[in-house]
Amino acid sequence: MTNEQRELIDKQRQDYVAKIAKIEKAQQRLAVERSAYINIVRGFHALLELKAPESENQPELFEETAVQHKPEETREKPPEKKPESVPEAIKAELQRTRGPLTEEQIWERIRPLGFETKQNPKWKVVHFAMYDMRKRGVPVERVDKGTWEWKGPRNDNGAQAAT
Repeated sequence: MTNEQRELIDKQRQDYVAKIAKIEKAQQRLAVERSAYINIVRGFHALLELKAPESENQPELFEETAVQHKPEETREKPPEKKPESVPEAIKAELQRTRGPLTEEQIWERIRPLGFETKQNPKWKVVHFAMYDMRKRGVPVERVDKGTWEWKGPRNDNGAQAAT
């Protein structure tokens, strides 16, 4: 191997190391930016929860996933206490159930409570709500793909207690 070839290889190695360093620096900067954006969104959600009137559902950020209540007279089974939001209804259903439920099963159980959506497939609303609930510290656990279980405390009679 000639000196020119060694010098060329060394130069290419130095360029490669410099490019890797730039990529790592950019990844670190993106991680900081991502964290900042996540904190902004969390703050926005907290502000919406504080400012939203109690009689209205929490505003949705995307119209295609927005969920509205049906009028009272079209409900199949009126609940004892009407849930105000999809996460509240999901939480109540998971607390009543002793085992895991799929997102499709959860949707089919909360839909008669008066929830409708333009989202297709309809149960994707549950998918998004479950991840949001988990981020907010609700004791739910993903036990399999699209399958969730309540992990909160239980009452003496075996039913799970509300948290």
